[in-house]
Amino acid sequence: METASDTNLQEKLARIEKLRTSESVVISGNEIEANSDIKIYRENAKKYGLSLRNIYRNKDRNCLIYLSKGSIKEVISHNISEEQLKSVAAIPKIIENAIYLHSIENEDKEKHPDVLYYEYYVCGLKINESEYTVKAVVANSTTGKRYYDHLLTSIEKGRLISLTAAISHHGNEINLPNSGVKDKRLLMILQEILGK
Repeated sequence: METASDTNLQEKLARIEKLRTSESVVISGNEIEANSDIKIYRENAKKYGLSLRNIYRNKDRNCLIYLSKGSIKEVISHNISEEQLKSVAAIPKIIENAIYLHSIENEDKEKHPDVLYYEYYVCGLKINESEYTVKAVVANSTTGKRYYDHLLTSIEKGRLISLTAAISHHGNEINLPNSGVKDKRLLMILQEILGK
């Protein structure tokens, strides 16, 4: 007899497979004017990002997600790498093409009282010839869904899924040497799904 948790696990595994076979978002990496001064480059990314403010439809969940000024500020605030700044140009395509994987209740209601929970979406991103996995965070608030942030992982999505699955099945702790994976939340989500 199939239980609700079995069905839920099957749905999550189907989402992982959908992610694995999905097309990566592709950008040239030249959309935003580069600058050797990271502060100027960041300002260029912010200006470009602000021109993208709009409402976009995510194809996977068929839901509308608002890209706001605050979204752009968040994306460029914590990880000032050239790739993160370039990725601002891909945000509309990330919203449209990312695959929903998981939701987590808002754990900081004082800081974000209007946010009920966060949804985690993942997609591949190719900037020039470099492959990344993007974990996008959408805040589901009392006023609707808004793009909150995203973080790049320097590893192609299919390879990341395969490595995470291998680690989960062998019972090892999350430890992907030399992979450039800094996004522990993404790894936890993948391991939770693949480790069952």
